[in-house]
Amino acid sequence: MTTPSIDELPAAPSRRAQGEEEFDVQADRFVAALPPMVQQTNAALGWIDGQIEVIGNQVTAAGESATAAAEARDQSQQAAQASADSATAASESESAARTIAATVGDAAGLPALTGNEGRALTVQPGADGGDPSVAFGGPMALEQYSLDVNDTYSANATTAVDVDLSDGPQVVIVGNSSLRTVNLNNPPADRSMLVIVQANGSAGLSFTQLPNGNYWDDGEVPEAGAYWTQYLLWYTGSYWRGTVGIKR
Repeated sequence: MTTPSIDELPAAPSRRAQGEEEFDVQADRFVAALPPMVQQTNAALGWIDGQIEVIGNQVTAAGESATAAAEARDQSQQAAQASADSATAASESESAARTIAATVGDAAGLPALTGNEGRALTVQPGADGGDPSVAFGGPMALEQYSLDVNDTYSANATTAVDVDLSDGPQVVIVGNSSLRTVNLNNPPADRSMLVIVQANGSAGLSFTQLPNGNYWDDGEVPEAGAYWTQYLLWYTGSYWRGTVGIKR
């Protein structure tokens, strides 16, 4: 409901300033405006009462939220204390204690997050047979990994393909029955990455960041396959290089 308003009354009649006829006309206008003003005043008072009730409910809800937050904080502190008490030389207990400590803002024993954006947390062997440590970077063994696929542009069209590399998959499917321009936006600063673009169609793609043969492995912009083409694009951290993986 919008805030109600009360219309301003017309000017009051004045026997000193007006003749009898003009006074009567002005008095009629003034008196006729009084009943609507009463209704508007009542509506405004009702609206004020409603707002007081809404504010009261909000104050109550805020108090309940504060109580719930305090209880959650107490539970987190109790959990952190219990984990700290149970943490011994066993690496599993230590890991659990650090996880709980991190949830309450302590982050005890963990490497700093600042400056390590995008890097994997790995367990490194201990020096001279000592206990292993946790650190960002270092060698990592993977049994298997998979990549998300950006299929936003998989349908055939003539519009440009804008790939946001800061927010999504590094595998992109493009329908290209007509020639389309691909823009590789927001690559990571001072980091390298591989982007795979699967073009389904024969018209080929034009890459804004790889405009001529100097950027491609054969010294010229590759021709598209008759049915599909797979482009492998490597970002070095400052510029792009490309090659065609397979095509048909």
